[in-house]
Amino acid sequence: MYDEMTREELIHELERHKNKLGTCALNNPTLCLCIYDAIQTGVIVHDSNAAILFSNTKAQEILGRDLPIRGKGLAAPEWIFFDESGIRIEPDDYPVNRAISGQRPINDMVINYRRPQSDEPCWLRVNAIPLINGEHLEQVVVSFVDITAEITATIRLRESEESFRAIFENAVMGIIIVHRGGQIVTANATIENMLGYTVEELKSLHLWDISFPEDYELDRELLLDIIEGRRQYYQVEKRYVSQSGVLIWGMLTASTVRDETGAPRFIVNMIEDISASKFAEQQLHYLNTHDSMTGLRNRAWFDEELNRLHYGGTFPASIITIDLDGLKQTNDSRGHKVGDALIIGVATILREAFHDQDRAARIGGDEFAVLLPATDEAAVSAMQERIRECQDRFNETRHELHVYFSIGTATAHSSAQFAGLPKEADKRMYAEKALHKRLREK
Repeated sequence: MYDEMTREELIHELERHKNKLGTCALNNPTLCLCIYDAIQTGVIVHDSNAAILFSNTKAQEILGRDLPIRGKGLAAPEWIFFDESGIRIEPDDYPVNRAISGQRPINDMVINYRRPQSDEPCWLRVNAIPLINGEHLEQVVVSFVDITAEITATIRLRESEESFRAIFENAVMGIIIVHRGGQIVTANATIENMLGYTVEELKSLHLWDISFPEDYELDRELLLDIIEGRRQYYQVEKRYVSQSGVLIWGMLTASTVRDETGAPRFIVNMIEDISASKFAEQQLHYLNTHDSMTGLRNRAWFDEELNRLHYGGTFPASIITIDLDGLKQTNDSRGHKVGDALIIGVATILREAFHDQDRAARIGGDEFAVLLPATDEAAVSAMQERIRECQDRFNETRHELHVYFSIGTATAHSSAQFAGLPKEADKRMYAEKALHKRLREK
């Protein structure tokens, strides 16, 4: 179905399924298409019978398929999968079929795939997510990455110290060798470049000395798993602190090298610097939750926070709604550039009033709102006064551009009262707006 769609039709389809595809499709479907085209993860969409509806370019590349695979099932002889022990996986145990039969996600399943016309092993880490509408399973989205390099490296490390040394010295991925207690034994040149420490400096450090403190517990538990044999290896995104104090995001793959008795000799940490992709991810999240003109939070964030506060907030909770006065008249008489300056002026006032706490949102063209958990009537009244004080200071310094707006507030003392909170705040805000209008007309 997807392969036959035009670009406009696919954008429409993304919008139709925006709740399943996430905030990216909600806010910028064109960006979503670019990400699908450039993403380094294979993606295949199956129908409820496991037939393939869509596969992206990376999926074709990883699977070694030159021709489109849309419409095919996975029961054909050319689809051959093995588990980590080398045992062939039966079709019923394929990730997509398990997701269909169990109607639950299958996460991080490692399989060995035999590409067509190739004897080289290909290792994949696979996730399968069923998309369920009510009680009806509509599709299954399978995503996978080629982890052949990591698996192959781990196998070679176990088989041969000499082979390990060659990989260690020439790897483009950072490698740190540590004792089971976490003391660093050695590292390669890639780590030197990544973290700014020399190998000799690293040898005097503990693994936790270069790790971000908040990641310690997760990393420690996974490390114990591979030391005690509950896992062969683990992979996790974690943060490292460079010598200069800069935060580095790394994709860590850790495994143990054991002696002939099976006791762990040391742990190999293979680290890929993913700081750039994490920054891009954070930027995308920022764009999806912030208004591009003002830098305040946007309507999507506001609605999500409103729902979260309704069902899990701390009461009493309050809301402030703000509506810019006279924006249409300004746009008509002085132009949209001046009107935009008024909107940005409101944002400037709110940032000062709330000390850049990222609580204010632009929820419409000239509408703003602030959500305030654990805030009663007295506190919200004080905040309203602070907004007015910031407005006065702003207008005193802008002789040619004064910003005027109307404010409404409301407070709920329970979840049951919270549903009507925005409407009550709007009611008071519009009452103040009507008062402002009458005063201007006198």
